[in-house]
Amino acid sequence: MSRINTTEELFQTMRLEGIKDSQDIEKMFAEIADALLNNFVIKRGEKEYRFVEIEFYHNKTDDEGKRITYKRGYTKSCDFFFHGYGVDLCFESDPDSYGGILIRSMECNGEFINGPVRVTDRLFDKFSSLHTPEDFPLLKSIPVQENNLIIPVASCRWIKTSKKEYRFSWPQTKWAPDAKKYEASPWAGNNF
Repeated sequence: MSRINTTEELFQTMRLEGIKDSQDIEKMFAEIADALLNNFVIKRGEKEYRFVEIEFYHNKTDDEGKRITYKRGYTKSCDFFFHGYGVDLCFESDPDSYGGILIRSMECNGEFINGPVRVTDRLFDKFSSLHTPEDFPLLKSIPVQENNLIIPVASCRWIKTSKKEYRFSWPQTKWAPDAKKYEASPWAGNNF
């Protein structure tokens, strides 16, 4: 597995081109999680928000007969997709094959924003309706600091419809002490 370092590499990977089977898609989850938690931020104005906790969804990996992935029609790789529970970073999607990555927690200058709705509110709270805002949130690659690499921790999704480990986060020791009070944290309940 080669590390995804640039936004172009991430864009190409999240197209899932030629990958149709659920096992191949699942293998991509860990690779993409490693990249997002280590090599990417969402930049809004002068602030950079690091990914701390993300959760993967794809209709081809949903449990038999249990559709939990939001349909999204046609989306491009790395589009933002808004829904009632937060915002996803999309896989390239069409009506037959669709999915995304729910952004569950982020960190900016030592402050943890926990919970997908809080993340969405922080990144997309207000913008002009008359012009494209200068501080619109954009995905940005950052240089890899080999001595500061995060080894993503895999756990079950918060919605607990499956025992598949499609949720990835920083290790518990890297979270700020007050962030550990987050009720839906990856180690809450019996995820860890």
